[in-house]
Amino acid sequence: MLPQETELEVDIEGRFLSSADDYQAPDLRPDSSEAAVDSLLERHLGRERGALEEVRARRRLAEDPPPPEVPGGDTRTVEMISDGTLDQIESRLRRHQDDLESLQLEMEEISVDINSATPAELAEMADKMLDIDRK
Repeated sequence: MLPQETELEVDIEGRFLSSADDYQAPDLRPDSSEAAVDSLLERHLGRERGALEEVRARRRLAEDPPPPEVPGGDTRTVEMISDGTLDQIESRLRRHQDDLESLQLEMEEISVDINSATPAELAEMADKMLDIDRK
């Protein structure tokens, strides 16, 4: 038995939505390879690149902060505070330097002993290296 052929009466109604086309055709003949790369990056990574530029600008500002304002009048208090702060920084740097030197000595000892180490000693050395890495 074959199915009967039927004609369906369907009316399709729709509205055409207009939208702005923001497509920008790529520059097919850039001036240089740098311009070509910049164009490609701008097309595909526009927002990410903008965020990266903002991060770079903040880093530049952090590296080159604006000059501090010098207070007028008596600057002895400012000098005392800055001297104290610098002393604290120096002592902290010395402590870090001592810590780094001791870690370097430990690393050198391990590297000297590693060639003649037994499996158990190698395991101990690996543990020491992990401890050094955590520091």
